Amino acid sequence: MWRRQYPSAFLELPKGVRGPGVETTVAEKNYKLFGSLTAISAVVMDPCIFDPTADGLDIYTAVYLMERTLAYRAQDGGAADAYIAVPNQLTDYHAIVEKSGYMKTCENCTIFRRPLRQDTVPLIETENT
Repeated sequence: MWRRQYPSAFLELPKGVRGPGVETTVAEKNYKLFGSLTAISAVVMDPCIFDPTADGLDIYTAVYLMERTLAYRAQDGGAADAYIAVPNQLTDYHAIVEKSGYMKTCENCTIFRRPLRQDTVPLIETENT
């Protein structure tokens, strides 16, 4: 009911609030519910890195097969959804992932990351700082 207060964000709960790969916790005060947060076990496909001189058909085939392999393994491990991060300027890549069954999500939201395990490789964005 409350999620409809953010009409441009589409706060969807397509898997419900509990079940395989889905957990929800709630906040209450004086026995009155005032919030909830749902976690979905998911796999994030990112980054996808290719030789810029590679053939387009080879890239399409490789992306499809690599994604299917990783999605299968993630689903076998309990993941309920798969996400893929695609830079806005790579519109051809958008078409590839949409043809593979992905749909745009998190409209008008910003995605943040918090590592649950320590990063093992320095981030490129911090190399020149």
